[in-house]
Amino acid sequence: LEEKDITIVIYSVDRFSRNLVNGVKLARDLLKCGHTIHFIRENLKIEHPRGKNWYTFIKYLEHAEHESRAISDRVKSVKSYLKDKGYFVGSKAPFGYKKQKLPNGRNVLITDTNATNIYKFVIDCKTAGTPVAKLHEDLKMCGVSDIDAYPIELSDESDELSDSLDNKNIANLLN
Repeated sequence: LEEKDITIVIYSVDRFSRNLVNGVKLARDLLKCGHTIHFIRENLKIEHPRGKNWYTFIKYLEHAEHESRAISDRVKSVKSYLKDKGYFVGSKAPFGYKKQKLPNGRNVLITDTNATNIYKFVIDCKTAGTPVAKLHEDLKMCGVSDIDAYPIELSDESDELSDSLDNKNIANLLN
């Protein structure tokens, strides 16, 4: 914006902005500094707010915003439809699940047994009264091969948790 008299070349109005209010504000700021905006696809050149092509530019911005909303609505509709059919449409499976690709190319969620075991261990660590023997079994199910190297020790010589373990302690046990 601090430079003067620059011609800014943009492929199309919808690449400049897909929001009418923001696009108008940005264009005004650029034009106020003496810049010229040239849109290739529309063959549109704007040199001044309210100038020769200003209202044409506004119409293109309105169309870009309308089209952006229409695309968003179509994508939401398709995702909703696929979810209703039992497909997973996200990019990353939530903890405890993993994606499985079906022959039709769609994904479904299946239980990740390793993550389920970790989840059970964390819940047991957060539950007062859990027997230490149960926590040791949970750790074995999580893949810890040598429980004796990382024993769960209690300060009061009890066989059960008096309070839940904090997150740092749980993470250390899993690491």
